[in-house]
Formats: sequence, structure tokens, C-alpha cells
Amino acid sequence: ALYDAVNHPRLHFENDVLNIEPGFDGDAVQSLLNKFKNHKLWLQQNVYFGGVHTVCEHQGVFCGAGDQRRAGVARVVE
Repeated sequence: ALYDAVNHPRLHFENDVLNIEPGFDGDAVQSLLNKFKNHKLWLQQNVYFGGVHTVCEHQGVFCGAGDQRRAGVARVVE
């Protein structure tokens, strides 16, 4: 779940332009495109959308996820 959240498609709105990564539901994307005339549809995930790397601890067990956009990885060292 953590890996999926970090690597899920993203969108970004700035300077009146909506940028959308691939992977969202087609109907949802079309609805957004109808509302935001200035838009860019990206063909693949891109570092433009940032990089998220995360670590999680639950009851003494660690896990992590690295963002594919930045070739991120997570490794637990014991």
C-alpha cells in the first residue's frame, strides 16, 4: 500500500495550467480537461511531479517506498 501511494499518478495545477500524469481513470481525466482548457497530458511519470520517499514504522517493523520518478528505492537494514 505504501509503495502504491508513493508511485500513484499525480496531477499539478500552477499558473493556470493543469498537468496530468497517465494512470488516472479516463472519464475523470476527460472531466478535468473539460474544466481546465489549459492542460498538459504527460505520456509517462516524470520528475516534474516531484519525488516522494517515505519510511513507515508500525509496532517495531519498518518499511519504506521510493518514488520511481527519481529511481528511488527503500531498504530495511537490520
